[in-house]
Amino acid sequence: MKKLISVILAAAMVLSLAACDTANNSKDSKHRDRNSKETLAYKPEFGDPEVTDVPTIETDETTEPTVTTETSETTTEATTEATTTTVAGFGRATDYVIDVRSDYKHLEIYSEYHVPKVLLNSSDVDDMQKEIEQCFEGYAADIAEYGNTHYYSTDYAAFLTQNGILTVVFVENGEWDDDIFHVWNFDVTTGKKVPNYKIASAAGISNIRQTAMDAAQAYLNNSGMFVVENYELVSPDDEFYAKAVEDTFSEERLNDDMMIGLMNDGSIFFVSGIASYAGGEWYYRMYDAQGKDLHNVAGWVR
Repeated sequence: MKKLISVILAAAMVLSLAACDTANNSKDSKHRDRNSKETLAYKPEFGDPEVTDVPTIETDETTEPTVTTETSETTTEATTEATTTTVAGFGRATDYVIDVRSDYKHLEIYSEYHVPKVLLNSSDVDDMQKEIEQCFEGYAADIAEYGNTHYYSTDYAAFLTQNGILTVVFVENGEWDDDIFHVWNFDVTTGKKVPNYKIASAAGISNIRQTAMDAAQAYLNNSGMFVVENYELVSPDDEFYAKAVEDTFSEERLNDDMMIGLMNDGSIFFVSGIASYAGGEWYYRMYDAQGKDLHNVAGWVR
């Protein structure tokens, strides 16, 4: 009888160990599959990313939009310092913007897509969300055809000023540092877009192009790679980079309709194509009036 019981116990232990080993092999297999994706099969033209301008749409809305506060269990709210600054009378940026990354997890290859959703009811906000959705439709198409996508992750920042201007910056992060920026400015009391001239006025700026030129020059000098004076390259003495710097200050890139926005403190920032040593002639950069790079400051959701 004792021998029979011993045999039964031994058999049970063998079966249990086999089951554990099967489970571990399954987990390891999934891990290997996720990390053995083929490298990018398709990339857009190097050094020439496209940015889709946000269309200007006039609306006849006269009622103030309501702010939605309900979120699903899978929605993750941004909690970074720059997006949680409380503004008297308006609350926080996160009262108007939430992260809906979980809605796009099915597209993740080897990084994460953080996606802003603005909780204001207006046609301008709807247009913003449609523009973002079109980006992800493109990613899904690339993944379906090539098994990967050039824009491997996205992130965003949201800022709220004392006078109720909500700025949202959405960035598509490219394989070659050729990130694409999208910038929207909304009046939280109406949900409508705030035009550039009002953004500049709120920041105490009378000439957008001139301020942007000075800021871009400061950015280039701060990089330690260029010496620029009077908007012209001084060093290095190189024809290729001289042309890249010249293009940086062109009116095509720096003008009254360029991408600008406001930080929490009401200071202005710019987004434009800046000369680069990183491989391409230029890349989009986000910088403040002193030429400081802002894409790696607190406030970005990653």
